[in-house]
Amino acid sequence: MEIKKLPELIVLNKAILYIKFTSNDEESTFLSNSPFLNNLFDSVQKEMVQNHGLKIDIGKKRLLRDSKHIEELIISKTKNLHDWENLDLGVKKESLRTMAYPYIIDEEHIEQILGS
Repeated sequence: MEIKKLPELIVLNKAILYIKFTSNDEESTFLSNSPFLNNLFDSVQKEMVQNHGLKIDIGKKRLLRDSKHIEELIISKTKNLHDWENLDLGVKKESLRTMAYPYIIDEEHIEQILGS
């Protein structure tokens, strides 16, 4: 299936952003923690820029620490992840990076989040 029409791309883009950065239920947490959702997000963004000439700047090259609302949501979403407290530190770090994408979250900030 190819989605090429701009209105469809816009709806899909908004749905992805809603799942990642607005909704805080178990299903959205599961999807937010999926690299497949990030790949879909990149594909939609690329299609909108290359084939429709839109200029988009959603999170790219922005630090997560500069977006407190999104940071708080991601921290809250970790509570929805099954056995979060028992997960390996590396898995936790990768989950935080995946959920924060396309925002950048550096190692120091990850340590700060995990320490709180």
